[in-house]
Amino acid sequence: MNEKKMEVDQKKQSRQKKTVTRILFIDSELGTRHLMTNFINNYYGEEGFKADSVGTIAEAVNLLWSQKNDLQLDILVIAWDLVGRRTGLDLAEILRQIGFTQIPIFLLITKISSAERERATFLGVRGFFEKTTLDPEILMDVLKQYKKEFIDYQPTVYTETDRVTKDKDGQEFGAYLYLRWLSPKGKLRGVSLGKSDSYIIDEDAVTDDRSTSAETSQEE
Repeated sequence: MNEKKMEVDQKKQSRQKKTVTRILFIDSELGTRHLMTNFINNYYGEEGFKADSVGTIAEAVNLLWSQKNDLQLDILVIAWDLVGRRTGLDLAEILRQIGFTQIPIFLLITKISSAERERATFLGVRGFFEKTTLDPEILMDVLKQYKKEFIDYQPTVYTETDRVTKDKDGQEFGAYLYLRWLSPKGKLRGVSLGKSDSYIIDEDAVTDDRSTSAETSQEE
């Protein structure tokens, strides 16, 4: 294996280190909460998943608010029917309004109108599961895919020093900046931040963080 290939493999491995994905279930039914959290912790703990649960809107808000400066949760799964004649949609709206705009939310539904589904989508709810026929393995298949597509691949910004930007008089005034990430298919990809053109980084041409060849191509 040549040196260039070894460097690429090392970059891949550094981005694929196992991290813990924390899931919080919010459900008034204690039995469902225990079933789901025990199933995930027992069968998916070694894959990097950890589940916990609370039973009320107040408990959920208190927990998230206590972590507002260092959020330790990655995914919320909220039951539709909560205590006090409140719904999972009510909780989703509360969380968005108090600043938790990015944390992914999934709903366990029993019945939901088209207007409520539309509202949930507007609030950024990522998906729905039918609670009465809930299969923990199917739920985890979806959450694992979501983790793979949207949580595992965090982008980084780097500078390509071998290429610089020049003004109309030919004076250098900056280097190319790229946003780089590893795609779910294991491809090292990047987008130029310094100009409007998009680039897909040639994975085999990567040498180090300071010098990376790029080829203009179409997104897959």
